[in-house]
Amino acid sequence: MVAEEGDPALDAFLGFIEADIKMHPEGLQALNGGLHDRLKAYPLAVNFNALV
Repeated sequence: MVAEEGDPALDAFLGFIEADIKMHPEGLQALNGGLHDRLKAYPLAVNFNALV
């Protein structure tokens, strides 16, 4: 999916994350149940159930 209008700050952040993942893929971890439960406790407008 490509955004019609880019956000320079978000683009820079995602570029940083992409480079870090490429340089250190061993640092990636699956979302475990405990983290999922802690994230669900926060009143955010994000559906974390869609991530599992």
